[in-house]
Amino acid sequence: MDYASLGLHPYGAIPTERQMAHIKMEKKAFIHFGVNTFTGNEWGLGDETETLFNPTELDATQWARVIKNAGCKLAIITAKHHDGFCLWPSKYTKHSVKNSPYKKGNGDVVGEFVAACRAEGIKVGIYISPWDRSVKEWGTAEYSNFFANQLTELLTDYGRIDEVWWDGAGSNETEYDWALWTGLVRALQPTAATFGSGGSLDTVDLRWVGNEKGVAGTTHFGSLECTTITNYPAAKLNTGTQGGNAYIYSESDVSIRPGWFYHESQDGFVKTPSVLDRIWFTSVGRNSNLLLNFPPDKRGLIHERDAQYAKISNDNISRMRSVDYARGATVTADTELGPTTSAKNLVDGDNETFYASMLNKRSAIINITLAEPKKINVMILGEVLPLGERINSFKLESVTDIGSELIARGTSVGYLRAVTFKESEYKSLRLTLEGADSIVLSYLSLHRYEAPKIGDLPLPYGENIILKNAHGKIFSDGDKEVILAFGGIF
Repeated sequence: MDYASLGLHPYGAIPTERQMAHIKMEKKAFIHFGVNTFTGNEWGLGDETETLFNPTELDATQWARVIKNAGCKLAIITAKHHDGFCLWPSKYTKHSVKNSPYKKGNGDVVGEFVAACRAEGIKVGIYISPWDRSVKEWGTAEYSNFFANQLTELLTDYGRIDEVWWDGAGSNETEYDWALWTGLVRALQPTAATFGSGGSLDTVDLRWVGNEKGVAGTTHFGSLECTTITNYPAAKLNTGTQGGNAYIYSESDVSIRPGWFYHESQDGFVKTPSVLDRIWFTSVGRNSNLLLNFPPDKRGLIHERDAQYAKISNDNISRMRSVDYARGATVTADTELGPTTSAKNLVDGDNETFYASMLNKRSAIINITLAEPKKINVMILGEVLPLGERINSFKLESVTDIGSELIARGTSVGYLRAVTFKESEYKSLRLTLEGADSIVLSYLSLHRYEAPKIGDLPLPYGENIILKNAHGKIFSDGDKEVILAFGGIF
């Protein structure tokens, strides 16, 4: 699209083609699996014996199908966690699957995972912890090359890798050679996105959302104002900065269970479909990718309850999005750039068309009139990201013969913003948008979200699971935000 011919130019930093590919995925999966699965630890010490790793029914195809049914387009495996145990037969350490009983030392879990994902059409990501508690080289000058060698194995032996994911664990104790490692990614897998909490902006494509609850800020921009994301404050990662100098889209990571690795004691505390639905609204619905963790159990299978609840939630959201009550509505605006960017483009179902206000007009009023009243409780908006994140405020009003009523309001929009409001029958709506530059909007849709009924669920489900964690305590403030942020819908 030649936006410049219309007088439209980017506002602030905009995503690269590589970043856009990830933004459009919306949902991704994490697979935490390793010796911790068998010890019950979340963070291993690195001195575990390799014979502990012995899944009896490992089936990576089952993982891939669970991930696909959950609506995830990419999956990331913990090829190596902080304990240093490698799920591939690395030639640089003895602490790997090659010295375990699994397949008599001939197994390669990373290889099985990659093959299964590709068979199901799921893109592949690799997590390799920069912290390795199993080797004496960690924390020394020699470790940079040791880690680079293992990273090279993963990036050359398994075909195309679409994401390399690492955190900053251990970085308080030693300095990591991010330049070397991210340089390897660019050289060996140039199309792969890099996720990190450390590194320079010219190598990091994706950022942490600032918590592990799947909750992006109610204001959440893809851009940041910074020169590096190393030690960037979590609160700022959670909101971003409109018009910032760097575009680094966020991933909202959260586990379907209280822990990241499987623990049998947490079988009764799997996040239920209703909670997972809410997390979709606070992640994907707030301009962020959702990264949902599934921890395989000691069998080497994702637990049946995790699989069922994730599928039900995905079906709930897919069903909601499949019916757009705005399609075919009469849509007008108080300002339009021209006939090719009229307000009717918002509801035509064409991803290439868009609405734009007159140049330098930093506000717009969109009127939506449905053919007949419809029960709705969700509005979804999206901006044209190649032109930047311009909108900083919006409000939605219901308009009747006797006046108007404010039913929803918000701040940022970005790629996708889902705003919820009290369900009712609506026919005429008015959307008011304010921006830092002229208003450009890609689409507008209206939906009805219907929460699952307790009696319809295949496994035990209730408020005791929704409201309490594995220790019987109320969820933390971040999780309470997930539960309470949706007014009368949930």
